Amino acid sequence: MTQKIEFSFLKIITGSEISSRRLPIMKAKSNTSGPIIWLTACSHGDEVGTIVIIQELFKRLKKSPLLKGTIYAFPLMNPIGFETSSRDITLSEEDLNRSFPGDEDGSFAERIAFKIFSTIQETKPRLVIDLHNDWTNSIPYCLVDVQPGKQNKLAYKKARYFARKTPPKDEPIKIYLFLIRDKYLSKNIFQSLYFAKSCKGIRGEIISNLLPKVFSK
Repeated sequence: MTQKIEFSFLKIITGSEISSRRLPIMKAKSNTSGPIIWLTACSHGDEVGTIVIIQELFKRLKKSPLLKGTIYAFPLMNPIGFETSSRDITLSEEDLNRSFPGDEDGSFAERIAFKIFSTIQETKPRLVIDLHNDWTNSIPYCLVDVQPGKQNKLAYKKARYFARKTPPKDEPIKIYLFLIRDKYLSKNIFQSLYFAKSCKGIRGEIISNLLPKVFSK
C-alpha cells in the first residue's frame, strides 16, 4: 500500500448545548515523506461546492495515490450554517471566515476558528488552501494579486500555474477594482469573461454592457 486514507472527527468543545458537534477531518498520507498540505472548505455554510471539491479529490486519490507527503482536509468547517444553508453560524450570527485565527476563550465562532487553526498549525503544513464559492451560477475562476513581492513569489507562481489549468485557458485579463477612498486594486483574472453570459435578467444585462468599458487586456 503506497498511501493510507483516514477519516476522523474533531470535537468542538464550546458548551453543553452543542458539545456533540464535530468537524470531519480527511487525511491521505503517502508512505514516502514529503510536504504537508491542508484543504479547508465550507467556512460559509452555503458554499457547498467547496465540499464537493474535497470529496472528488479524495476519490481521485484512491485511484491515483500520492507520490509523497500528506494531504489533510477540513471539508465542512461550518456544519451549523451548512444545515440551514446559511453563510454565517446561525446560532451566533457570526462569520466564521472572519474569526480566524480564533480565540480559545472568545466568541462561539472564535472558539471554533481556534480549534481549526491550532489543529492545522500542529502539523506544520507547507501550504494551506482555503476553498470558497462564488454565487450558485458562477463558473471556476482564480484571482491573483499582481506583483505580490519576494516573500510571496513562490505562492504567486503556483497560483498562476493552477489558474492556467482552469478551462478555458484564456490569456490573463487585467481588471481594476475601484475601492473606497479613491484607491484601486489591480488583479489578474485567469478566466474568460463568460460568467457574464451566465448572469440572468437585469444583472446580466448590466454586466454585459459594462464589461467592454471596465475590462481591458
